[in-house]
Amino acid sequence: MTFAFGMLVCVWLIINEILSVLENLSAIGVPMPAFLTKITGGLKVTIENAAKAEDE
Repeated sequence: MTFAFGMLVCVWLIINEILSVLENLSAIGVPMPAFLTKITGGLKVTIENAAKAEDE
């Protein structure tokens, strides 16, 4: 169980950092492909929902 929780945290941190980098690139005006914007938006919502479920 500890391993699964550790992996979940690692994946969450990695995805969160990737989203942060992409958001910052977009904020400074780097053009992003539409499919990448859609995927990152979906991942962000999924991660936020999973985090809320963990808190409850």
